[in-house]
Amino acid sequence: MTKLRPLEGNLAVFTKDLLDAYALPRVVYWHVPNEGKRSKAAGARLKKEGMRPGVSDWSILLPNGQFAALELKREGEEPNNLQYEFGSDVLNAGGWYAWVDTPEDVALTLWRWGAIRRPSFLAGDAA
Repeated sequence: MTKLRPLEGNLAVFTKDLLDAYALPRVVYWHVPNEGKRSKAAGARLKKEGMRPGVSDWSILLPNGQFAALELKREGEEPNNLQYEFGSDVLNAGGWYAWVDTPEDVALTLWRWGAIRRPSFLAGDAA
C-alpha cells in the first residue's frame, strides 16, 4: 500500500497552529503566500513590486531580533534552486534557514531556534 504524503498546505496549517499555541513572547511570524499560478503579466508586475521567487514559506523574527526562514515541503520533496538560493542568502546575512517536510521537523526546528516552547509531543531524546 502506498503511503499518502500530506500536502504542503497541511504542513502550513500545522505550522501556524503550532506557532499560535507555543510561540515564545516577542516572536513575530508570518506566512509568505508566494506560491500559485499567475499569468506572465501578473508575475512581472509582482516582481516589479519586489516579490522574490524562492522566498521561504514562513518568516520568523526571534526574541533576540534574529531572522529565521522556514521552507515547507511535501514529505520526500526538496527545495528548488531558487529556494536554496534564498536560504543561502539568509544564512550569509546571519539568519537561520531550514527546510522541513514533516510536522515533527517543523516543531523541532522552531524549538531549536528558540521560537517556541517545547511541545509535549516532541520525543524526549530530541536535542
